[in-house]
Amino acid sequence: MASSSNPLISSTKTSDSRLSVQLHPLVLLNISDYITRHTLRESKDPIVGAVLGSQNGRDITMEVAFECKTDKDNDGAVIMDAGWFHDRLQQFRDVYKQPSLDLVGWFTLAPSSGPQHEHLAIHHQLAEAYNESILLLAFYPSSLQEGSRTGGDKLPITIFEPVFEAGSDDGDKNMDAPGEVQNLVLRFKELPFTIETGDAEMIGVDFVARGAANATAIPQTADAATGAEVPKGKGKERADDAENEDAQANYLTTDEEDLLATLTAKANAIRMLRQRILLLKKYLESLPPCYLNDASIKTMEPHERISHPILRSIASLLARLPLLVPSTPSSTSLQTDTYEQTQKPSTVFEEESAAQASDVALVSLLGTLGSTLQDADKMSKKAQIYESDLIKKRPSGGRNQAFYDPIQDSPFDMDGNGDYGMPVNG
Repeated sequence: MASSSNPLISSTKTSDSRLSVQLHPLVLLNISDYITRHTLRESKDPIVGAVLGSQNGRDITMEVAFECKTDKDNDGAVIMDAGWFHDRLQQFRDVYKQPSLDLVGWFTLAPSSGPQHEHLAIHHQLAEAYNESILLLAFYPSSLQEGSRTGGDKLPITIFEPVFEAGSDDGDKNMDAPGEVQNLVLRFKELPFTIETGDAEMIGVDFVARGAANATAIPQTADAATGAEVPKGKGKERADDAENEDAQANYLTTDEEDLLATLTAKANAIRMLRQRILLLKKYLESLPPCYLNDASIKTMEPHERISHPILRSIASLLARLPLLVPSTPSSTSLQTDTYEQTQKPSTVFEEESAAQASDVALVSLLGTLGSTLQDADKMSKKAQIYESDLIKKRPSGGRNQAFYDPIQDSPFDMDGNGDYGMPVNG
């Protein structure tokens, strides 16, 4: 997005760098919140902040961002308040100890052409004090406004890597002069980045998206802003009460706002799905006829628009449609009996659902059966232990004495005397 005419932009290709940057949505949320509060407060201070993350070799993550207090040096250039920034950075380091996060970049607003000379003072300050390879995240508010009008979906940010190249500050005029030492000038090179999202961040992004959909700007009157009290008469109070009631009647409840946000999200998803389907249809219509559909075609000639991976993806999507859209009745559901029609599944989707429900019920039944068998095994072991104890406790008697056998002689038999473990006279 940065302009090549900017003297601070490096002329080397973006692909030459091997840095891999992963940007987390929490950084974007913090920056957007800071810009929103700064705009509503009509503050004149520059928007500057720090970005915390981790670096493992050539892999860099940007996970947390916070706003910073600025100051001016002796030349009038904007820099960080050194004492304030050191204390705040140490506080964030103490909070994010596990995993450990440190200063990996800083952010600010910039025009669409890229970084400007007024950004160099802050970059040199942070590079000398904390991280010599600190990255710059530039936010383009003008591109965001243009994207809202044109319907663009790209993020209005660019991440730059600092590089030192041979040259001079005045347009490289004296770079090739004989007998002069070439100076190393700080320039910025654009880096590609990817969005890395965690589960907790997804919950936060979804909450912010829902809140943004339900947000309403409430205009503030001049009297409310100044805090002045306006005298009211009885007629004035009645008129204000009527206006307040009308205003409250026009506001939506929380449930209505949630329903409206849900319906809006679904409508946007359906609209996007329709656009994608029309795009796939247009692509398929642009392809030449296939010999599988037309018998007159013997061979397929190579065509530049044919992409076999895309065609395989479309075929896979069509194969999954019967499960996603249950509209075609299955042949096994055509029964003559009314009871069978109501009991048997009528679509492929219902057949798959019934099969999954049967599998779950079978697994549950097997688990119950296994638990029952385990309990029965425990009961059998306890019975064996009880019987062995009874045999050990039998007293030693003479030849003419018989003792009660708990297995053969039951106390409830007609021949038994009911005395458990007592000798019986022969």
